[in-house]
Amino acid sequence: INAVGFNETDRYIYGWNKNAGTITRINQAYRVEDLTVQSGLPADKSFFVGDVFDNTYYLYLKNTGMFKVDLSQGDSNLVATRIMSAADATLTLTDFAFYPETGELFAVENNNNDLYQFTFDGSGNASFERKGPTSVTGQTTFGAQYFDKSGFMYISNNKGGKIYRLDLRNLSSFSTT
Repeated sequence: INAVGFNETDRYIYGWNKNAGTITRINQAYRVEDLTVQSGLPADKSFFVGDVFDNTYYLYLKNTGMFKVDLSQGDSNLVATRIMSAADATLTLTDFAFYPETGELFAVENNNNDLYQFTFDGSGNASFERKGPTSVTGQTTFGAQYFDKSGFMYISNNKGGKIYRLDLRNLSSFSTT
């Protein structure tokens, strides 16, 4: 199970179950339940980038797109909506994270280690903008990206085991430790 995020609304963890090829929900007793998405997701694709915000599950796959699934529609009515085209999904990501206080979505890209911010237009379509370098050097894969409530973003380097903290409280001059 990957592309994991916690839903504040129903208190479940959601993720992508690669073996089942669908969204999985995990309850407080760690019981795993596969959910059926009626339509909207590409067949034979596995997602490893995802997060939940405001009762909506977001998934991203390079060269495939970004999708959102409204979790408030009930288990039998889940439908995915493409919000970024395959042609626009050019970032090499292994995770992204919503800042829970503002709903802003951020990711650190694996090829250049730069920080990107995603925005959603009035129609709900997603795009991204480079915010700058993180000062992290070397070959990286950031398999876990998450926030604390103070506005610090954490990125975990799968290859070296280091965890970096990004202070995003001022995006025009953010810092990394």
